[in-house]
Amino acid sequence: MAGAERSVGQHRQEHREDRHHGPHDHRRGRVLRQGMSGRPAVCIAHGNLRARFTRGKHATMIPSNRACGKGPMTAATATPHSHAGHAGLDHHWDSPAQRTAGLKLGMFVFLATEILMFGGLFCAYAAFRNVFPEAFAWGHRTLDVGWGALNTVVLLLSSLTVALGVRSAQLGEKENLLIFLGLTLVCGMIFMGVKAIEYNHKFHEKLLWGARFGYVPDGPKPAHAAAAGPAAPLKPDLQAGAAIFASTCAACHGRDGHGIAGIAPSFVGSKFVASATIESMAEFLKVGRMPTDPASVSQKLMPARGGNPALTDGDLVSVGAFVLELSKGATAVPAVAASAGPEIPVSTVRVPSPPPGVTSPMVRTAPPEAAEHAASHGPGEPPKTARIFFAMYFLLTGLHGIHVLVGLGIIGVMFVKTARGRLGAHNFLPVELTGLYWHLVDLVWIFLFPLLYLIH
Repeated sequence: MAGAERSVGQHRQEHREDRHHGPHDHRRGRVLRQGMSGRPAVCIAHGNLRARFTRGKHATMIPSNRACGKGPMTAATATPHSHAGHAGLDHHWDSPAQRTAGLKLGMFVFLATEILMFGGLFCAYAAFRNVFPEAFAWGHRTLDVGWGALNTVVLLLSSLTVALGVRSAQLGEKENLLIFLGLTLVCGMIFMGVKAIEYNHKFHEKLLWGARFGYVPDGPKPAHAAAAGPAAPLKPDLQAGAAIFASTCAACHGRDGHGIAGIAPSFVGSKFVASATIESMAEFLKVGRMPTDPASVSQKLMPARGGNPALTDGDLVSVGAFVLELSKGATAVPAVAASAGPEIPVSTVRVPSPPPGVTSPMVRTAPPEAAEHAASHGPGEPPKTARIFFAMYFLLTGLHGIHVLVGLGIIGVMFVKTARGRLGAHNFLPVELTGLYWHLVDLVWIFLFPLLYLIH
């Protein structure tokens, strides 16, 4: 009797310890409950039961012969789902191969969402460039192609070093991995340093977005210019004005100035044109008119300088004079010069046809000498829509810069873990996933560089 009472007491004590203090294996998400016979009574190693245990709830008892098989649970007799022999493997992976495939799939899905985001921004860039060509043509001349080319070379070099780093991690070459990760960090910091120089110039010149735009093209005048007094007024050249009108303005206003329905109004009979002078017309052509302007008749965009930023102030004076003569519907255009001269019949003013295929007001042409003049004299007077270019510039380059900073932070973490021996041939997947992300950062810049710096 005494032996029976002792056995019952021992059984209760073991059951109590098993219920509250049973041996746990938290890394493998499993608890073994042993009875008097030494056999496992319950093995929680499957799906919901394991998850319920990790949340601290009491699990349902499972027959030992179904859950864990017969005999004691050991590393050799563990079930296929028990992760025995895979130290450090999370409970939701069945094998290291499944874990590798799952993490790679997750990274590729993430990269696909990044491509969708930047793809949408590239579409917005194309739309704004089509509507405001003068803004992008002018803004392009404020960027330094040299800095952009340097950053392109630096990022391409960083793609090579990160790829070599991944290879070194796979081969277990710790020293080489540290070297290549360090070189990638250096390249990334050079890239951000160059962007800091460019941004500093933009903020200094107030080449910014929205209401922050305040670029003033005219700097301090040289001493000899101040001594010479005010510049002489520009003289119009009707022959040059007619040629520029045909190549730049006729696509919207028609070759005879009578306008095109739905695009631009007629000059003939226009009160605005009739009340203008050559000087006021040239000033109007210089700044353009937004479609939201209450004075706009067609509610269409009139781009600054007719959408051709290469036109000089003298060109605008010549075009303005020619427009005024067209608006009068005169049969003869008087010559405008310093001294009186004979009248020039309109029929003798050769108005060349627009270039073949030019039917859209968004397509602009300019004489090569005008473009050379603009290139040698800086960006010149900005159009009203210039701030739109810089809004896109800072949005695209700023978002890309944030991605570069994030990549530098991740590579820095990889560098520290490698130095501590936590990454190598036994665990190179984090380095490989980091390399995939960095390659995307480089790929985005390969598109940004020509779009912002090279396309005129």
